[in-house]
Amino acid sequence: MAACPGPGHSRRVCSATGLGGATLATGDVVTGATNLLAVSIQNGNVKVTYRENLAANAAGCHMYINGGHTADGHEDSWTRCFDAVEADWSYWAVAPTATADRIRVLEATDDAAEISIEWDAYDLTGYSLGAGFNSRDYARNLIYPASSSTPRQIASVHLRKTVRIQRGVQGYYVAWHATPVVVPMITAIGQAANNELDLGEREFGTGGGSRVIWTRDGKTCYAPAWRTQRDWSAFAAAFPSADNYACWLGSDDPTASPWNHATAIAMQFSGYPAETASGGFYVGDLYPTANIVRCIVQKNPNPIGVWHYDGQNGILVNHLTNPWTENDGRLTRYPLFIGADHYVADSTAVAKAGYTGSVSYGNEPSATAQTLVSDLAAAALEDWPT
Repeated sequence: MAACPGPGHSRRVCSATGLGGATLATGDVVTGATNLLAVSIQNGNVKVTYRENLAANAAGCHMYINGGHTADGHEDSWTRCFDAVEADWSYWAVAPTATADRIRVLEATDDAAEISIEWDAYDLTGYSLGAGFNSRDYARNLIYPASSSTPRQIASVHLRKTVRIQRGVQGYYVAWHATPVVVPMITAIGQAANNELDLGEREFGTGGGSRVIWTRDGKTCYAPAWRTQRDWSAFAAAFPSADNYACWLGSDDPTASPWNHATAIAMQFSGYPAETASGGFYVGDLYPTANIVRCIVQKNPNPIGVWHYDGQNGILVNHLTNPWTENDGRLTRYPLFIGADHYVADSTAVAKAGYTGSVSYGNEPSATAQTLVSDLAAAALEDWPT
């Protein structure tokens, strides 16, 4: 396993614990809201929990980063890396509102701790899905019941959110799995098939509070300046139902709709939508509230964007977190990694080209912040679970 840039804990082993700190073992199953909220996996550098409270995102997970010894001599000092409610922005087709039915411990060894957060019947009939998803095969063709001209509908799925931490890697791998499988599905490396055939999004992210976001290729987005210091009137006229304006960071196949619309592209600043053409797909962001940098890393590309809702800072989201078919024919086990490290931001406000006023944290991302994120990404990619 690769070493991580954590606060001196990289040699610690992984563990899974439940209510009251009780040790969980491979194969254990946890049920009941109180017990579910107490589940934690950690490796000494980071700790991941399911939710923080019943008012939070019903599918969200929280990551905490270890700051080392506390002032009163305790060994660990944990800092939360995400917004308390939005957590890691977990979203699958419709807004998750029901607490999971169980957490299953898939692995609890010194080298890895992995859990499956499960919903037996995740309802797909809400939002604008109506009767649910159209059923499709892996070639994306509609599936019809015998003697029917109406496609078969999927009204609910057995949904699993799997989370994995590994020894010496500062962050966690995360994935969605549904039975029956619901497309869109990327069927081969290099295929530009990310756009949705039917309604429904699959997302993970760093949640709210992003102030500075940058790509591996040096594209930078400032929040909330992106929304407030640009004339979006033409975009609002073309998309009257839009309630957010996006900085489309790329790291994906050709630009996903609606950002391939000429009006949407015209509203982007110079250099956007940005695309990353080759592997090592990652985006970094600055979360100054907790003095940390965070990153989203992908083994294979899915679209990444920053939503700018009115009155909010940026929300960094990986959109359509689909598995890929690898060269050996298997589906990618984990499409996404989220990491974090300690960092004190430079809050000096400086004018930036393309903006009409000052931008908080305008000196970011510094070389130090960029290096921290690139190191997190390198460690995640080196030890990617297969």
